Amino acid sequence: QKCHLTAHVDVEHDGCRPFKCDRCPKAFLQQSWLTKHRRVHAGMHVYKCTSCSLDFPRRTMLAAHVRTHTDEVCFRCELCPKGYTNRQNLSRHLQLAHGEQTV
Repeated sequence: QKCHLTAHVDVEHDGCRPFKCDRCPKAFLQQSWLTKHRRVHAGMHVYKCTSCSLDFPRRTMLAAHVRTHTDEVCFRCELCPKGYTNRQNLSRHLQLAHGEQTV
């Protein structure tokens, strides 16, 4: 999970992220992470969905998209039976249906 990685980097590496993106505020611990991140700005979409041919700059983004085709529910509401394929849709549901404020 991204939040666990961020916490690990901050604790174990004193928040030192020497590889900074010149197009946005993001910075990275490793050069290879910056290189992968730059694909987003360059429009390099190297991961293609085999179901609909959409393409994405990161494998994780493709994986999240593929779940929309399979109806794989990874994010369940704890307040009702609803389930969603991504965290953003669950957060939106919590706000609209249950008045929950998410972080």
